[in-house]
Amino acid sequence: PLSDALNFGIAAAPQASVDYVVGQDADSNASFVEVLNDSTGQFVKFMDLKLQPTMSELSSPVDMANGVVTDSAGNAYVVGTFSGTLILPLQNLKSAGATNAFIVSFKPDLTEQWGDRFGSSRTSVSGGIGDDGDDVAIDGASTPDIFVSGEDQGLSTYGTSSATVVGQSSGNAEAYVIEVASNTGSFIGGVGATGSGQSKATSLAANSSGQVAIIGTYTAPTTLGTTTVTLANGNGNHVFIANLTGATPPPPPAPVPPVFLGEQRVYSGKGKHKKL
Repeated sequence: PLSDALNFGIAAAPQASVDYVVGQDADSNASFVEVLNDSTGQFVKFMDLKLQPTMSELSSPVDMANGVVTDSAGNAYVVGTFSGTLILPLQNLKSAGATNAFIVSFKPDLTEQWGDRFGSSRTSVSGGIGDDGDDVAIDGASTPDIFVSGEDQGLSTYGTSSATVVGQSSGNAEAYVIEVASNTGSFIGGVGATGSGQSKATSLAANSSGQVAIIGTYTAPTTLGTTTVTLANGNGNHVFIANLTGATPPPPPAPVPPVFLGEQRVYSGKGKHKKL
């Protein structure tokens, strides 16, 4: 059993004979990644992703791992939320604002392959909600892409790139989905919701065709991509479901060439026929 831990996520990696468990250590308030033997459940390896908080308007630092997914080689991709500076084995990630999302790739021995942050530079939070990473999914391509969902509060950037994901500039927390390359962590693309209220993409799944299904909540009419969802009735949280297409969907199948079948005959209703 795991004690004193919160916000669990789990993913199996049968190719590497391990399971990954992520969450937040309630004693240290730090994100953690734990590797277990998938046959016996025995402990294999553990790592805390510790935080060095910087000055922030938050009353307390934030550091929690919320989701994990694996690829066919047994590598893990962990997403979560942090404030200040997150200490990783190969680097430190610095939040651009009060809180940002993080995504880190690990091998089964918890060797870091790459890691980066995503979020806005806002130093205040809306209703106690900042930029976060809630869930992660992977498509089934031979070189798969990773998709991350959550909410942000403005024009957000990925890592040190200048690429931005369109979102709210007014400070309302809004849903987003971004796509990154699994082998390098390079940013591919993303979409952010806009609206007069708040929205959040809480969970998502992807398939080998590059399609991404997401589910989340919203409090006012919200536009994601080219679709606007309205309130069915009353106020408060409503649920939305959306289907998006990744930036690099697979090409359509090649057309089937015609096949000559030889002489054919067409029969009329009077029992007669003619040669084609």
